Amino acid sequence: PIGIFITNNKLEITYANLYAINLFGYDMDELTQLNLTKMIENIKFYPDNTITIDNLNISIEDSIFNSEQLVGITKENIRLDILLSSTL
Repeated sequence: PIGIFITNNKLEITYANLYAINLFGYDMDELTQLNLTKMIENIKFYPDNTITIDNLNISIEDSIFNSEQLVGITKENIRLDILLSSTL
């Protein structure tokens, strides 16, 4: 199974599939009030559209990852090893 989150360009979650909902322990209404930065360790978003992941600075326009290994954080603060892939 694959968990899918869709975000806007500010990393605010706009959609999650059922697997992602169950894996992270939130319902859809809760998720759409969250930013991806609350669910992935060591990822930050700045007003100038810069994203920092483990001290790597990238622009939102360049934010295409190919299976970056990160740590997800569930509603119960359980850490999960995850792979993050993205596309614009």
